[in-house]
Amino acid sequence: MGDGSGYVQSVDIRQIAGALGITKRSAERRAIKESWQFQEHATLGGKRHLYPLGALPAAVQSSIRQQHAIAAANSVICTPEFNAGRAIARRLVIAEQVDGAVQKRTVETGQANAAALTGNSRARMEAKLDVLARLDAFARSRSAHRN
Repeated sequence: MGDGSGYVQSVDIRQIAGALGITKRSAERRAIKESWQFQEHATLGGKRHLYPLGALPAAVQSSIRQQHAIAAANSVICTPEFNAGRAIARRLVIAEQVDGAVQKRTVETGQANAAALTGNSRARMEAKLDVLARLDAFARSRSAHRN
């Protein structure tokens, strides 16, 4: 199967069937029909055919390599360090979502309160907003001149 380095040199019919997403019997039929080369190895209870990866059709080789790469990637993902990092990232995403929801609710509450203002209270609010808008424009013009 492998040489311990992670590189697959030969595979059995079950691995081929799994990589192709077909049944073991369908893989056996295809191997016979396409005359795939194999090496016979004695095992307890019978013989086992091992198919050298390099002798298989290109599409089959590609599927097996892809499945092997996915399995290798999944084994790396399961490290405690990766899981800890993923948990921290999830917490950060949740915190950002909560902060966004709180900010949105605060804006909506402020807009509802502003819409309810009348007379002098509304005029005072609009004057304050005008001062803030001018201050913001001034700050932007100052930062634009510095760059």
